Amino acid sequence: MSTDTKEIIDLFAKEEYGIVPDGWASSVDWKEELEIDGVRGRKAEISLSYEGRHTSFPFVLWLPADTSKPVPCFLHILCWSKEADPNGSSSPAMSPEMRKSYMKMLKKLFENDLHFLIFARDMAGGSRPIYVNFEKDLYDGHWPVKKITDAGYATVGFYIRDLMPDGEDCMKKGIRYLLYGEDQSDLPDTAPGAIACWAFGAMRVMDALAECTEIDKNKVYTAGHSRAGKAAMWTAACDDRIAGALINNSGCCGAAMNKGKKGERYSTMLTMMPMWFAPSFAKYKDTEPGDMPFDQDQFLASLAPKKVLVTSGNRDYWSDPEAEFKSVMSAKAAWTACGCKVLSLDRYPKKQTADLDGDLGYALRKGPHDMTEWDWKQAIRFFG
Repeated sequence: MSTDTKEIIDLFAKEEYGIVPDGWASSVDWKEELEIDGVRGRKAEISLSYEGRHTSFPFVLWLPADTSKPVPCFLHILCWSKEADPNGSSSPAMSPEMRKSYMKMLKKLFENDLHFLIFARDMAGGSRPIYVNFEKDLYDGHWPVKKITDAGYATVGFYIRDLMPDGEDCMKKGIRYLLYGEDQSDLPDTAPGAIACWAFGAMRVMDALAECTEIDKNKVYTAGHSRAGKAAMWTAACDDRIAGALINNSGCCGAAMNKGKKGERYSTMLTMMPMWFAPSFAKYKDTEPGDMPFDQDQFLASLAPKKVLVTSGNRDYWSDPEAEFKSVMSAKAAWTACGCKVLSLDRYPKKQTADLDGDLGYALRKGPHDMTEWDWKQAIRFFG
C-alpha cells in the first residue's frame, strides 16, 4: 500500500467510517459439514471477545466440486436476513403522517418527478422477498451459490445483522456492544459505525479462510449489495489480503460520488442511519458536497490496483447509478497509474452493458435496487 493510499484510507477511517480499537481476540469453530444438491459446504462460528465481553456470529462456506487446486472465493457480506420478517417488512411500520412526510422528503431529493415515481413504484411493489437462508438457498439470485460454485469459485457468506442490526437496539448487540458495552453515551469520535463493524466481521471470516487449504488466499474478493456493498468496499480498502471487490448498488457513502448526486445524500443518511458511521462524520451533515474535504471517488481510487467491479441498476435512482459511474470514471486514473488496464467506457452506458476487460470494471443492469443473477454472471467473468 502506497503512502498516498494509506493517507486516504486513514482519512475515511477517521472522518466517515470509524476505527475498531485494538485488543480484541477471535477464534473460529467449524461446526458441521453441509451438502445440498451435490454442493459441499461447512458451517462455522466466529467468537469474539473484548474487555470481558463476548459475541459471536455464524457463516457458511460453499465449495466447488473440484478443489484439487486452491480456488478463488467470493466473501459475500449479506445485507438480507435469514428469514422473512414476521410483519412482512424489512423496516418498522410508519404512520400515515410519517410516511407522507418521508415521501415528500424523498421527492425533493430526487430532483426528477419521473425518477421519484419509478422509485416509489419499485419500493411499493417489492420485486421479491428480501431474505435468503445461507444454509439452504443455493439458487437465489441475490447469492446464487450453485452457479458460483459451478463456475469454479468457492463462496462464503454471513449476515450483517448478526454483527450489528439496523434497529433501535443496534448499539446493544454485536460488535458495538462488544467494544463499548451498554453505555455508549460518550463514544470517541472515531468509534466504528455499522459499516466498519460489518467490514470487521468480514475480516474475521478472512482469518478463518486462511485455515482452508481449498481456498486460494490470493484470490478472495469481497461482495455486497447496498449497505453491504459499502462494507465490501471498506473491507477491501482495509485488508491487504483481499484481492478485489464486487460493489453492487452501493450508492451514497459507497461507490457513488457525492458531488452532483441525486437521490440519497449523506445528510439524509446522517438523519436516518447515523449509526452506520463514526460520530465524527456527523459534523458534515449540513456541508455541501462541493465543500467536503473528500469524496467517494477518492475512496474508490484507494482500492487500486485491486480488481474492482462496480455494478448498478438503471432504475436505482436512490443510489443513483450515474453518480456511481462518474465515480468509476474519476477513479480509473488510479488504476492507470498502477499500470493496470481499465474499462474502455467513456460515457454512461445503455442498460445491460458490462465492461469487464480491465482491473476496474463497470456493469449497468436493467432494473431497480437489487442484486441479481445477472450481476453475479458479470462478476464471475470479471474475476475469472
